[in-house]
Amino acid sequence: MLYNFVVGKITEKRTKEKLDVLKMNDKERAEYENYLENLSYQKSVFETARFEGKLDGKVEGKQQTLIRLLSKRFGVADAEKQLITHSTLKIYLTHQTLTNLKLFCIFIIIIIVMLTIIYVR
Repeated sequence: MLYNFVVGKITEKRTKEKLDVLKMNDKERAEYENYLENLSYQKSVFETARFEGKLDGKVEGKQQTLIRLLSKRFGVADAEKQLITHSTLKIYLTHQTLTNLKLFCIFIIIIIVMLTIIYVR
């Protein structure tokens, strides 16, 4: 820690903040820590929203490319119709996959409980 301070890795501002925190009473320190947690949470929410926005943009770009390619092959109206059908099928398959996964997990839990009962006796 002292090495970092000497070589300048810890700034004077950061050192002052640490000393100020050490001077706080318990209530002030708890409020300050709560404030820092809220800042961290807000940053996380912002970064998640930014990531999701980028992801949505990429998906939309791929959809537009797919419409363009399909329209060259089948015409504009048919391309959009096929894309809608493809998206609906994809959503349905995703829902079915999640449903099957939930059922599989329940099945595994039942087997584990039954084996536990058998081996405990």
